[in-house]
Amino acid sequence: TILGETVEDAPQGEIITDTVEFVYNRRRYRRTWRDWALSLLIHGTAIHEVFWDKTLYNGLGDINVQYWSARNFLWNPIVENIQDSEMVFKVTFKPAEWVEARYPGKKIERDSFTADSMHEEYYNRSPGNEHDGKPVMITDMWWREFDDDGKASVYMAKFAGGTLLERRTNESVYGHGMYPFVATACFPIEGQVHGMGFPDVFGDMQSTIDQLDQIMIANAELSSK
Repeated sequence: TILGETVEDAPQGEIITDTVEFVYNRRRYRRTWRDWALSLLIHGTAIHEVFWDKTLYNGLGDINVQYWSARNFLWNPIVENIQDSEMVFKVTFKPAEWVEARYPGKKIERDSFTADSMHEEYYNRSPGNEHDGKPVMITDMWWREFDDDGKASVYMAKFAGGTLLERRTNESVYGHGMYPFVATACFPIEGQVHGMGFPDVFGDMQSTIDQLDQIMIANAELSSK
């Protein structure tokens, strides 16, 4: 629910709330939220990407909300707010055929931009990736620049290996000048974007409980003899 700043803003708050719910339903947000929540609880950090997706509805475009793994997302480790990072990097893996079809005319040496063996194994075991080739590692680099008045502009460049695939620097990708990413921490760490998950907080406690269980079981076995 989105509330207005004053009582007079209540009707506008209801309209915005309905609009957000409508977008969530169109994007089938339940599945996105499931993946996001699982990452938040286990890894301690979860990333949302909220962006205008021009590929939706036959090119008409619409708002899209997707979960992004924190393992494939990089930011300045000394900032507490992701918007304060000078740059952020988003990494994804695609089949080589997809890259060649999406960016025709771009000469890319396959060996220069394929992922390492760990990511290759993970990628090939993922549902929907039934192919034997190495995955292509594609990096989106986002950065912010400020004019003399302090207004921020945000730009993006996409590359694979040493080849530039796409670049948006003519004007700010978004008028608000902010990164289209939202990072959430489960158990926040002061001065850091990332947080701790349940395994980080309760892992040692659970190990102690397991050891005590083993001691109790061993004592019960000795007592029964």
